[in-house]
Amino acid sequence: MIVIRAGGAKILLTTKSVPVPYTNNNKHKYVRVGQQSRGMASQYPSGAGTGVGTTRNISLVDFSQSSAPLKKLSLDPPETNSYHKKLKLFDEENEDYLCKTTVKTSKDVPSGSEVKSKENKNRQVALILSYLGKDHYGMQLITDTAFPTIELRLLDALRKAELISDNKTYDLWNLNFQRGSRTDKGVSAVGQTVSMKIKYGEGVIPRINNQLPETIRVWDCIRVTKRFDAKLKACFRTYSYICPSFVFAPIGELVNEGYRITPEVLETARQVLKQFIGVKNYHGFTSGKTYTDPSSRRQIVEFTCSQAFLHSGLELVELRVKGASFMMHQIRKMVGLAIAVVKGVARSDIWAEVFGSVKLDIPRAPGLGLVLRHIHYDVYNAKFGGDPEHRAVELDDSNPEVDLFFKNTIVRDIVATELSEKSMMSWLSTLTVHSFEDVDKVHRLSAGYSRVFKADNIIAAASENRVAGTTVAADGTSVAVDERTVAADGTTVAA
Repeated sequence: MIVIRAGGAKILLTTKSVPVPYTNNNKHKYVRVGQQSRGMASQYPSGAGTGVGTTRNISLVDFSQSSAPLKKLSLDPPETNSYHKKLKLFDEENEDYLCKTTVKTSKDVPSGSEVKSKENKNRQVALILSYLGKDHYGMQLITDTAFPTIELRLLDALRKAELISDNKTYDLWNLNFQRGSRTDKGVSAVGQTVSMKIKYGEGVIPRINNQLPETIRVWDCIRVTKRFDAKLKACFRTYSYICPSFVFAPIGELVNEGYRITPEVLETARQVLKQFIGVKNYHGFTSGKTYTDPSSRRQIVEFTCSQAFLHSGLELVELRVKGASFMMHQIRKMVGLAIAVVKGVARSDIWAEVFGSVKLDIPRAPGLGLVLRHIHYDVYNAKFGGDPEHRAVELDDSNPEVDLFFKNTIVRDIVATELSEKSMMSWLSTLTVHSFEDVDKVHRLSAGYSRVFKADNIIAAASENRVAGTTVAADGTSVAVDERTVAADGTTVAA
């Protein structure tokens, strides 16, 4: 006879080509033994003629070559705790295996090594972390240890914690790795998110943090769906720009570390920031983009300015901008233009031109105060936030450790660097150099001034060399002459 061995149980098959019912589009159909059909992978209805219970996945095989009699297939309905087992069709008379198949048995899940524990299996997770951008070459992975990045530090820590294998440490494709937002060199983050596959289990967060420097902290490890992508699933991103309040001081006022912003100036700054809200064309706030490029249009949802606060004796304000996505240098140029308008260096009616087809000469604020605050997953959280196996992907703002890291690590470094290097103070001195006009026109004028300046230098050099009987040609070389005169274009003519 033919027997299916499943643990200690024996399940017999019938002698003929038996019609086996299954459901497909709520209709019963029949397939003969040996017939290849995708329908046999469907769910059998409970209580069907053959006694097959629900969720019975069986691949039928043609037993016509076997001389052994076949008995009727009989499977009990599945229990709550059921599992897949590899089964073998064994011809006891000929002592030979005919084929292998997989069915879902109704036995209870066995304990021990028979079923692999779910603990520490590779799972797709979202890691939420904070870091100080100082001494790092941005977020993205660079495998050269001479140029450390945040991803390099994180992946090395995961490898040392034995949460990823050694041969996949820098294989972002196999790790299904994706960052929520790319941060440039020196830019810090409070709520960065990365998605990847790791050995998920208890105690993951301390195991990672034990292998990381104090300037990088992982706050949460959230189980997510298999297709969760930290970049593609993000709806909005919030950035902060932390700067001294003296950046908004009107032209003519004394600017130093002791400056304190007035309520009137603070309100002016808030009104200026509102000019960025909406869907506008930001081709002039980055490089390599044109006005007609669809990707130049970006949506800004919020742009606010906080109340002033003191840190190490320096008064600061925090500008927060929330948008769907940002281009390279976009936020820093937005901040630079806002400061110029509030101070009175740029015109207050410049906004129509700023978002128009002509690219203007806009200053770019220093990168020191730029911080990634949050990445928002509103759509994903609404769908899976209440799922029993998943929860919302978001930074827990109530966590006091997050706030302490922001104030004691990120803000403290911004203040210390500003007080020692005075980067913002130096940048403010260059504001008046910008014309806030057509950048192409500015470049043409600069090129013209450069040519005139070069001609003047040539004439001056030629005058100095006439006594020695030489002059300077247009290409800057010296030639011997007698009595000659230098023309305006730098060439020499006979006297």
